[in-house]
Amino acid sequence: MTDYLWCVTVQRTDGSLLNYRLSDDLQFGLNIDPKGQRHLTTALIVIPLAPYLYDHPGMADDVLPPYGVGQVQRIFQVSREVAGDWVPTRSQFIGDNAWHTAAFTSVEGYLKHDYRDEDRLRIAEDIQYWQSQVKHRPFHQSCGLRKATNRSIEAHLARVGRRRTIADQSEWQLAQVEVPSV
Repeated sequence: MTDYLWCVTVQRTDGSLLNYRLSDDLQFGLNIDPKGQRHLTTALIVIPLAPYLYDHPGMADDVLPPYGVGQVQRIFQVSREVAGDWVPTRSQFIGDNAWHTAAFTSVEGYLKHDYRDEDRLRIAEDIQYWQSQVKHRPFHQSCGLRKATNRSIEAHLARVGRRRTIADQSEWQLAQVEVPSV
């Protein structure tokens, strides 16, 4: 067992940057082949939009956080003591060389995995956002979905807050994205 964990800085669709610890299976892969990090550079990765609730028995859907898609900005290693408190990513990611050029349905089909319907909608919209950025096309975020996402985040943070204190819950809220038309 290594004293360091692989972590990423991920940009969310609202422009905020958050540090995440990579999932256990991605840790395993990068520990075997550290050069594999090239596949994660600027990849799209599924991320929780709120912290996990680990101490709840059973992990029913109502205690899982909402999920979205962010873009990896940086890959690095940090001590287990520091990274151990960071929220882990999910394992689904798609490399930069694929999501830039692949059809939306191909990218969505892979990243949406077996998530809840609300998460699938959010993941689909996030993919559209990232692909529109590459193609310099205007993107119009669904106000209703953003509001539903923030309600899900708030409800989840309330459940987490009953079990532990979060220093800054506001960092998890999604800001409205205004992308200028080209």
